[in-house]
Amino acid sequence: MRTDALSGRPPPRELRGQIGLRLVRVNLSWPDEAARFLMLWISILGASLATRARSHITIDILARAFSPRGRARAAIAVGGVGAALCAWLCAVGVHYVAVEMRSGYASKGLGLPFWAVKAIIPVGLLLISFRFVRGVVEDAVALRDGDLARFSPHPPPEVEGRAVPS
Repeated sequence: MRTDALSGRPPPRELRGQIGLRLVRVNLSWPDEAARFLMLWISILGASLATRARSHITIDILARAFSPRGRARAAIAVGGVGAALCAWLCAVGVHYVAVEMRSGYASKGLGLPFWAVKAIIPVGLLLISFRFVRGVVEDAVALRDGDLARFSPHPPPEVEGRAVPS
């Protein structure tokens, strides 16, 4: 059995399997493709879920200087810009997927057409845009009703949706 040049120990079982497959010239390109395709889908769907839960990345340095009413207005404006940007990117993504469709290319390992894999881009961005719009509507209703507690600079901590007792 071969040993590692540095440690003198045999390589791990997974690595021995890869070495063996390469020695007999077996090509397993599909796991790498599947991992890349799933990473794309999971990333975009995860971004959509983060937007729904309002746990996406935010920069609120300026918003902390505003009053609660000003923070509400800023949240509405930022949400509107986010929705518009995602809608525009969705339109660009539709064009991109259409180009991929016309090309007719497919992945070598899985045989999936690239347009089918990349279709998550416009679909996910449209979903994110709708989630931003929903947030803008919720913020506008809260501003109209005077429910400004949700815009306080330090919201109360929550555990599974319930306020933590003091």
